Amino acid sequence: MSQKVTEIGIGNQVVRNDFDNLPIFKEMKRVTDDYGNVFIRIPKFYIRKTSTAGKLSIQVSKTQISGSYLPKTFWDFDKNKELPYVDVGAYLASLNGTRLESKAGVLPLVSTTISNFRQYARNNGVGYQQLDIHTIDMLQALFYVEFATLNSQSIHPGYTGGEEAKLTGGTDGVVASSGAIGTSNTNQFKYRGIEDLWGHVWQFVDGVNIIDNQAWVCENAEQYASDVFASPYVRLSYKNSGSNGYVREVGFDPNRPYAQFPTVTSGASSSTYYSDNYYQESGQRIALFGGSWSNGVFSGVSYWNLPHASSYSSSSIGGRLVRKAI
Repeated sequence: MSQKVTEIGIGNQVVRNDFDNLPIFKEMKRVTDDYGNVFIRIPKFYIRKTSTAGKLSIQVSKTQISGSYLPKTFWDFDKNKELPYVDVGAYLASLNGTRLESKAGVLPLVSTTISNFRQYARNNGVGYQQLDIHTIDMLQALFYVEFATLNSQSIHPGYTGGEEAKLTGGTDGVVASSGAIGTSNTNQFKYRGIEDLWGHVWQFVDGVNIIDNQAWVCENAEQYASDVFASPYVRLSYKNSGSNGYVREVGFDPNRPYAQFPTVTSGASSSTYYSDNYYQESGQRIALFGGSWSNGVFSGVSYWNLPHASSYSSSSIGGRLVRKAI
């Protein structure tokens, strides 16, 4: 099989990306809900991860294959059935009254807690939630498969060289499925219509709580809560690295392959292995993802920031709205 061409577009460039014509990828589309929130609709698909001899293989498939799993974003826990799609906010989340939004031309919501984000998302109604570990797993798998690299900033640095938050919608003029207005780290980047997947502001990631570098995860978004280390949260079979640094290896729990956090942070750099940084502290922690406007080469689609308590808020921390098909 010949290698696929995966070009990103700068501005109004029309480029070649062979994945635009492949299942899953070609079916991703922009949709708007009754509130005017803009999402990228991602069709149901399965992921297979195989970890052998220190190597991780990732495959995505429209149909279930041996050893694959269905991301929990495509599962209705109340009705015990698969869901046809999930809607991921096209923009970083903003706030309208008490409802989390996904709209262009506004500043991202920052300086509030993960618990507030969770409630603001739920205030939209049934199926709405904030970004979670299962959505991140799905997006990482799609990105790694499409661009065949762990170094996301080798594709584009994202908005990681600025001084403050920008208005959302900075990539709306990009014609290609993925791209930016410019090539520098002062430009926002969109991955298949999802703006600022990394960079601009940190994003809260729900469904995971950490205590002394041990991650606990939850699968049902309706049961998400911070600082819980018992059912419905389950402990992963490995511990996260207790050292900061660039990520060389991530953990793999065969029973929960969707949750992969850094386990080895020595011997890597901004251009080798995962090429993203990792921060942690002992104690009870929450998960942040991606990097902010000033994080430079530390940022990317594999960047986990795990040093903060659930009560923490900052002008560089925001989130993203997600809607399950229920």
